[in-house]
Amino acid sequence: MSSLIDQVAHLFEKNHRPGTARHAWRKANPGVGRLCPFTVSWASYHRYRQGAIHIALWLRDRYHIRQIRAITPAMIVAYFDARRAAGIRPNTIATEITSARRLGLYAVLERWQRVNFVPDDLTAARTSAPRYAYPQEYAPQIVAHVAARDPLAA
Repeated sequence: MSSLIDQVAHLFEKNHRPGTARHAWRKANPGVGRLCPFTVSWASYHRYRQGAIHIALWLRDRYHIRQIRAITPAMIVAYFDARRAAGIRPNTIATEITSARRLGLYAVLERWQRVNFVPDDLTAARTSAPRYAYPQEYAPQIVAHVAARDPLAA
């Protein structure tokens, strides 16, 4: 393998099985938070692969690594600390953590790593948009504005 991108691509392509029934693996391997050792969906494959490439390139630029097997847990933690410090949204960070976990899992399956380099306690809580876009104190003003445009709507 020549570049980090080639290595990431190799790992993800080897473990992408479109059309495979994931539910059989889930039934045989119960438990919350366990990663299936392959991706089925094309959307998941592309999203996690792109995240893994982004992480690998950041690690290459920061630590001058040339192989996936050179990645350490401390490097992964530093990457996510930098992402949080840059103000990246929690949902993006959560998806990138899954990308890193998949990359680590695939490296273990390929025997490039002995254990996944993503620490088990590395998490990011997903968030949702607030239910109401405006604070409650604006409600009378909004109703007045709507009533001026269309009295029946107010």
